[in-house]
Amino acid sequence: QDAHSWVDVSRAYLASDRADLAAAALSKAQSIAPNASRVRIQQASIILHNCWLPGERACNADWRHASDIIHEALAEDPERLSGVYLLGLVDLYRGRPDLAANYLKVVHRYAPWVPRVNYHLGECLRLLGDSRARIYLRNARNLAQEPAWRSAAEASLALLDTPS
Repeated sequence: QDAHSWVDVSRAYLASDRADLAAAALSKAQSIAPNASRVRIQQASIILHNCWLPGERACNADWRHASDIIHEALAEDPERLSGVYLLGLVDLYRGRPDLAANYLKVVHRYAPWVPRVNYHLGECLRLLGDSRARIYLRNARNLAQEPAWRSAAEASLALLDTPS
């Protein structure tokens, strides 16, 4: 009967690409604490599960809906870094790297060792033409344990070295 535990179960299922089971676990959390910030943020994560391609027009409505949910959660709990991070990703993938960078800088202040935070902040700055992108992308590459994050960082670094 603990909503936070059900959110954790939902997150684990989502991380293993089992969105159906993630949604079922989240439903149990929502029945216990429907307005809890963690519950809302996980709801947004499930909505966005298949929407992580930049500029994917089919996801516009989902990005807007998720953004609204995250803003509601952060109004209740403004220090919930998972929500701030997710909002940064939503803005990045909606093509608003300037807004995304603001959110991701906040998260980076608290978790500078996390490769995906460095990568996404570096990507925002790269898209904005900011030379500091290289610092964060190198951090992402050097800190990454997973080959996918190393490869993504290497690809973005290569784009920095390619003449426009």
